[in-house]
Amino acid sequence: MKKILLLITVLGLSITLHAQKDKFKPFIVANAMLSIPDTVNFRYQERGDTTIIHGIIKMSGMSREEISSLKVQRKWGKKYVGGKKLFDGKTLVYQMGDYKFLKRNDSLFQIKKFTYLSQDSIQKLMLNDIDAKDFDKEKLIKNLHIIRENQKEIAQLIYHKGMFAKGTTHSMAHDKACHNEIHLDKQWEANGTKYYALKVDYRCLPYAKPQHYIINSNFEVLAFKEKYVSKELNNSVNVRPYSQRYKFKE
Repeated sequence: MKKILLLITVLGLSITLHAQKDKFKPFIVANAMLSIPDTVNFRYQERGDTTIIHGIIKMSGMSREEISSLKVQRKWGKKYVGGKKLFDGKTLVYQMGDYKFLKRNDSLFQIKKFTYLSQDSIQKLMLNDIDAKDFDKEKLIKNLHIIRENQKEIAQLIYHKGMFAKGTTHSMAHDKACHNEIHLDKQWEANGTKYYALKVDYRCLPYAKPQHYIINSNFEVLAFKEKYVSKELNNSVNVRPYSQRYKFKE
């Protein structure tokens, strides 16, 4: 098959993309709203040294009317997919989006967008307009554009081999005054594969909450946000406290 090469630069990192066949992995969804965990397919797109995982970014309970509105807008089945029925009669709806990862030599990065605006600035641009009696849609669109202009894609290090040789915390200089940190919560081996449970603490970036991942020694990302874990991992690992945190089988 003829390859299509595309070079993209993110913070000085050249990312090579080429067409490959996509694959799907079932992920188990652990949520307090569910009495029984749900399963949703995440799509893995391998583009050279870049992996794009199309999976859940948000979830919420929706009524029939709300779902009908999404269908009218032609967002249902693509940006939004349905899950299990909830106890209140609503349907658990998953908003889908992309997670982008870059494998470079012995390192794994996530490509993320961060907003470089203070909380006060965003509130001034958004909340004041939303609460205003005379709502100005054009002004709100303009303010959203300002926020987007202050967003920047960053290739953020998640893991590289040997980074925890001297301890379970790895500090990364964001600038002279601040350091981000990566914590190794747990590591184990099952069926000849090593697994690493990581917490990435973006201490220096505005509005960036700590992110949790489980990856294996092949740099495959198998769990996100302590909510979504691949069935493959669930079937092969039974290690506390992760069996409880990620609803692993007992």
